[in-house]
Amino acid sequence: VRYAKEALSNPFLEEEVRALLQKWEAGDEDTLRLWRMMNEWVYDGFAQTYKKFGLKFDIFYYESITYKLGKDIVAEGVKKGVFTQAENGAIVAVLPQDEFGVDENNEPKKVTLLREDGTSVYITQDLGTVKLKFDEHKLDRSIYVVGSEQEFHFKCLFALLKMLEFPWAAECYHLSYGMVLLPEGKMKSREGTVVDADDLIEEVRLLAAEEIRKRDSALSKEEVQSRALPIAVGAIKFYLLRVDPKKDIHFDPKESISFDGFTGPYCQYAYARCAGIVRNAVFDNHSDPDFSRLGNEEELQLIRTLMQFPEIVENAACGVNPSLLCTHLLTVAQAFNQFYNKHSVLSADDAVLTQARLALVKSTAQVLQNGLALFGIAVLEQM
Repeated sequence: VRYAKEALSNPFLEEEVRALLQKWEAGDEDTLRLWRMMNEWVYDGFAQTYKKFGLKFDIFYYESITYKLGKDIVAEGVKKGVFTQAENGAIVAVLPQDEFGVDENNEPKKVTLLREDGTSVYITQDLGTVKLKFDEHKLDRSIYVVGSEQEFHFKCLFALLKMLEFPWAAECYHLSYGMVLLPEGKMKSREGTVVDADDLIEEVRLLAAEEIRKRDSALSKEEVQSRALPIAVGAIKFYLLRVDPKKDIHFDPKESISFDGFTGPYCQYAYARCAGIVRNAVFDNHSDPDFSRLGNEEELQLIRTLMQFPEIVENAACGVNPSLLCTHLLTVAQAFNQFYNKHSVLSADDAVLTQARLALVKSTAQVLQNGLALFGIAVLEQM
């Protein structure tokens, strides 16, 4: 935070940064050596955090590579008359007035693509990256998952792609999401007001461990720890995804870890209850369950909810809105708990009814597991 504030108040630091960027793009070996060393620190740290969150990536595109392609695209745009050179030597694009309006001087708005010294900017690198992605992977659609504060940036990027007449320009989409709000304000990485991801996981993991001990004080320390991490990661992911992407999130670690309510642990716990029933059951493998025996209000409500799962997944995907699936998983967990709290499964009136209800419990477990897996959230056999 101190360095961020100093940078904002010291114009000479910005000049030094630009001088370093010029050296970097010119291939100065000392600058490149320092850059590589610092990059290694960052990537090593990222790798540790990604592992904790269970995140995997098929491919990485580095701005240190794509900026060159971006500069080539800008140069081609200048040749075609799509982009122009400003009086100060910078390369700019005049944005469509019908879409972007005019500036304070009643002139069409412009976006800089290359600085006057020839160095690239973020949008230059994005131009190179998007073309590389479509060329290499023949994408049907490219979705940018980036905060709402970058809406204007991506609006400009997509306009540039249309101006350059790329055939896939219309298939780029910005999934704009709200900010995560903390007691002291918004999380902003460039201003230093952030919560370290590893610290957040650790804080929620400790809360999860405390909750687990409350429910079963006889568990060993090792067992508590083995359960606490997947519960913590599930709590964080679910809490962030349960909100409509466009809305801001007021993150509350204690609420996120609750085993009761609109949370990941609540859905995980419902799965664990299903798993416990199945684990203690004896299945009749010689005949199919007689589902005609199911018909009370709670059974029918659970069945209807389970049947909606494929449609909900499709709607969430098409609408790029994972909160729809979060809400549905909560509904599944609630419907199961209402059924289970009112009706016995293993001690049903007869063996035929028991087998039918066991099949319903297994189906519930499968839907919860599949739904949580789409978020990268693990299920636990015991909680």
